[in-house]
Amino acid sequence: METNLKQLIQLCDQELSDRESTFNYHRQICEAWEELVCWMDSQGRPEFNERIGYEYCIETFGTTVLSGVSKRDQRRLRAIRMLISYQRDGDFEYRTPTVSYEFEGASGKHMGKYLLYLRNEACLSEDTISNKRH
Repeated sequence: METNLKQLIQLCDQELSDRESTFNYHRQICEAWEELVCWMDSQGRPEFNERIGYEYCIETFGTTVLSGVSKRDQRRLRAIRMLISYQRDGDFEYRTPTVSYEFEGASGKHMGKYLLYLRNEACLSEDTISNKRH
């Protein structure tokens, strides 16, 4: 699994070229990746992972799902999710989720901690974590 952000971007950039994405789409995705690089440089983080990608999304445009965000933020989110899915699976995910499942209250905090534990400590797949979330 590639963790160096700049190398991961090169791999994904090549994949976009191989898939013959349109010039404008490719340019917009690359611009989003450059914004991520600047943010990570300012944070002193050379290594990329899913947690950092989602942290960037939350800090930059407030969400990790498509619902209720501008077209620009949808493209930025798509660019980050491309990196995450390519890093995890060696391919881009089919589509970006449009719904976020929020857990509220005291039990919601425990559920959130449990899901983070499953991702970061137990290293379960996103499909398994998604099933447990449901």
